[in-house]
Amino acid sequence: MRTSEETLAALRNCPHYGISELLQIMQVLRSENGCPWDKEQTHQSIRQDFLEECYEAVEAIEADSVPMMREELGDVLLQVVFHCQ
Repeated sequence: MRTSEETLAALRNCPHYGISELLQIMQVLRSENGCPWDKEQTHQSIRQDFLEECYEAVEAIEADSVPMMREELGDVLLQVVFHCQ
């Protein structure tokens, strides 16, 4: 098993991030040596962020903007992964 530092070093050299990289990043952020802010978050403390990202995704869909949809759906996915950790 890689350390957090090894995981982050490998991810820095990754040209494109997929779901597995997102899961690795979130695991590092929420780990014992991860980001203090991320570690202290609860489902309740980030529920408003999740809701806001969903509304922004709906706005992007309504605007029929593929670039906006990619960005906003990525933000929703990040929130989903955050809640799953």
